Amino acid sequence: GHGAARYIECDLGRAPTVLHPPVYDHLRPTEEPSLAAGAVTLINGSSVKGLPVLLALAQRMPEVDFAIVASWGTGSEERAAVEAMSNVAIWKPVDDISEVYRRTAVLLAPTLHFE
Repeated sequence: GHGAARYIECDLGRAPTVLHPPVYDHLRPTEEPSLAAGAVTLINGSSVKGLPVLLALAQRMPEVDFAIVASWGTGSEERAAVEAMSNVAIWKPVDDISEVYRRTAVLLAPTLHFE
């Protein structure tokens, strides 16, 4: 994002181009969003991507469904922490991210690592 661009510009003296991912307008809900419609989801369930935040929320809100999408950062420690919680599921990675979005009520992105 723009934070990383400023970092690069200050460090290297060159202004990078910031590219934004496509907007998924076709997945926009037609009704008021509801947690009953899906899970609170974290993509790439790992410590650096914010798994501790998701687990803390899941502990405080046992009535809400949470999910992580397993990926390169999801190791045995992360899996064990998730499996210890009854309201957190582990989803397999998919080729079409819209499959994840359809099952998601809230997309959580609390990255704990500067990107």
